[in-house]
Amino acid sequence: MALDARWQGPLTNAGIGLVALLLAALVVGTAEDEDEDEAAALRALPALDARGLAALAVGAPVLIEGRVASGPSAGEAGLVLAQRQQAVGVTKPGTNEMRFAWEPVPPASAADAALRIDSASGPVTLVNTDFAWRDPPRVHGQAATVVAGSTRTVGFAAGDPITVRAAVVDGGQARVRALEVFGGTRAAYLDALAASDAVPLVLGGGFALLGAGMLVAAVVGARRVRRA
Repeated sequence: MALDARWQGPLTNAGIGLVALLLAALVVGTAEDEDEDEAAALRALPALDARGLAALAVGAPVLIEGRVASGPSAGEAGLVLAQRQQAVGVTKPGTNEMRFAWEPVPPASAADAALRIDSASGPVTLVNTDFAWRDPPRVHGQAATVVAGSTRTVGFAAGDPITVRAAVVDGGQARVRALEVFGGTRAAYLDALAASDAVPLVLGGGFALLGAGMLVAAVVGARRVRRA
């Protein structure tokens, strides 16, 4: 027996609604499991200075809070620590909307000299430059209108506050391998991570609202078919 064509709309709406709700549960559930573990681990890390590193073993995870020490500036921007970035078009998750993200441009020369951070009890040295960047405090050369291929320089000047997520290389010499640098205090860094963690929840909420709306539309449509 063929299905009455009048039921096509309600059934389609119901199918879309159920898929959207499943996506919402998947996005939120997966994000919460991963984000809670990472957030708990980072909150448990104290903000250390040079003296605090001395008692830690090689490879121990740490957060270093301090200010960027003076050193050779990088190009016209006059930054002690700088990164050249280029705008690339990416699709916003869950939509067809395009936006621009900033990706690092590979340096044309060898790696910069090691960066020093002035902590409360002395300098801490970052032995590498291949770390991730989060919210650097200074932006230079960014055009008012950003298009694909636009470039800018971001970074830190001497005296800027900085928090570094790192692993100990030599605690006695206060040397660490940086994993991520952030332009602010430890408290601000944790707040920024929490804001990033909220993005999947917002996306999941959007799917949930879509799913609920489509199911309501399916119920309303079904009632109209029955009354016809």
